[in-house]
Amino acid sequence: MSRSQGQLVRSWVVRIALGDAQAAGALRLRAGVEVLVHGNEAWIRGCPLDEEAETELRKLPCLARYAVLPDDGLVAWGETIPSGRLPEGSWTPIAAWLRPSPQDAAGPGAPPRRVAPRLVRDAAEREATILVVREEALAAWAETAPASRLKPLAFAVCEDGRVLVRGKPLPPLPGNRFAEEGGIAVPCGWAFQPRVDAAVMREVLGLAHGDLALFSEDGTWEQIHAEAFVRASRSAVRMSAEGRGGASPGVNTR
Repeated sequence: MSRSQGQLVRSWVVRIALGDAQAAGALRLRAGVEVLVHGNEAWIRGCPLDEEAETELRKLPCLARYAVLPDDGLVAWGETIPSGRLPEGSWTPIAAWLRPSPQDAAGPGAPPRRVAPRLVRDAAEREATILVVREEALAAWAETAPASRLKPLAFAVCEDGRVLVRGKPLPPLPGNRFAEEGGIAVPCGWAFQPRVDAAVMREVLGLAHGDLALFSEDGTWEQIHAEAFVRASRSAVRMSAEGRGGASPGVNTR
């Protein structure tokens, strides 16, 4: 728009589809802005057409933008020749016509669901560091095993005759092998889903320092207290096999 045109302009007006009218909400803050509904369009006018107003109007999804001449003639932006006139009708202040609707109050958020981890088959290979065998099998192996093979191991005896051997390398005996992480032992070839940090699991299970939670494939678990483990040696295994009179005081089944 030329400077000479700007001196004749009384106001500005834009045409916008009714479906896009909400986009003109920012114009509610400008004094003197009015709206006329004409068919499926909203005509919005104001004054003056200064730089700030021009910037705001360019952001709107307008069908057309006009400068308004003193005789209500319209000059499209970028043109010099009038191309129509303002439509006749009753103009309404935009603040009264376009009212922001209050948003519904947000309801209380639903508490996050707690997903109980479960054991599922897992293809990842993890080194076994727990072996569950029969007590007589461990005793027979310990009688001939070198002291160096026994030294890195510890064992705990259960009341049903099972022995949990902990350490590595484990004895080459048939039995059930478990992979341990942070005191949480699961059968080899199995893993928790979803994955759970061992420290979090220990806290949930209430394990004390040094305790072991031994999980079965069905999700049940046994707590082996730290004091139930004995450093493996030939004499310790022999004494346990000869003198065990029932339950080991440090094994609890859950």
